[in-house]
This record gives sequence, C-alpha cells and structure tokens, in this order.
Amino acid sequence: MNSPYSLFDLTNRRAVITGGAGTLGGAISVAFAQAGAEVIVVDTNLERAESIANTITNNAGKSHAFAADLSNEKDVMDLFAKIDAIGEIDILVNAVAALGKRYTPDQFPLEE
Repeated sequence: MNSPYSLFDLTNRRAVITGGAGTLGGAISVAFAQAGAEVIVVDTNLERAESIANTITNNAGKSHAFAADLSNEKDVMDLFAKIDAIGEIDILVNAVAALGKRYTPDQFPLEE
C-alpha cells in the first residue's frame, strides 16, 4: 500500500504560497516542504514569512521568504521579478485573507 507521502510527492516542484505566513498558509507551506517542494513563502509580514521559511530550512527543506502586498501593483511586479530569478513555478496557492469587496479574477480592478 502506498503511503500518503508517496501519493503527494512534490519532489523537484517549486510552490509559491501567498499568505504563506498566516495560519492556513503557514501550514500549507510546511506541508508542501515536507512533501519535497521548494517553497516560496509570500506574506505582507516579512518577519513571519522568514519564520516559516526558517522552519522549513531547519527541517532540511528549501525555502525563500518575500514580503509583498498583493493589492499593490508595484509589490506584485517586484515579487514577480524575485520569483523569476529563482526559476519556474509549478504550484501556486493563494491563501491570502481577502477582506472587502469580492471580484472574479477578470473583473478585479488593479486600483483595489
């Protein structure tokens, strides 16, 4: 019988977790690392993102931490440049808490 880890093997995969230092995002970041992924933890709070990344690294995982406000276009463009320098992304998880108005992706105005 296959173990759950063999069914959820993310070895040689790279994942970006936005909201990666929050309760849910942090748990996802650590779980993906345990499954073998290189994890890019993105959060508005760099100190918390670095804490999650350090937890991953201290347990033999590979991680990066970046601060970005995904509601700010400049932050998003800067984040893309940093991620591009690391390499291709295989997985994207959006665990950002969304407060306020709700939009579909094609309707979301950059000003908000």
